Amino acid sequence: MCPVKSLEIKPHGIIEHDDRIEVVILAERTIEKSYGWVFRYQSKKYVESKEMRDMLIGNCPILVTKSGELVLLPTSVPVEESIRRYELGLPLLQKRGVRRS
Repeated sequence: MCPVKSLEIKPHGIIEHDDRIEVVILAERTIEKSYGWVFRYQSKKYVESKEMRDMLIGNCPILVTKSGELVLLPTSVPVEESIRRYELGLPLLQKRGVRRS
């Protein structure tokens, strides 16, 4: 069971957005894993209006483990790749100049 209703992510301290911007969890885009959940969020105003001017950009997915750890996933790679790297214990971002074989 996904704890979306009990999870409150406030902009201050976790993500750097103006405190006046109310954010909401996009429950339909939540990814459930055995160890936790990956949440995506957006401004409430955008969810209601669908106007591009109301959209947050650069807002990273947040992995919340069942133990309560928060892991901010990078926005520069697909979320599936971030999850794969997390599960393998690899750095979430690949160092520059290092090529995968």
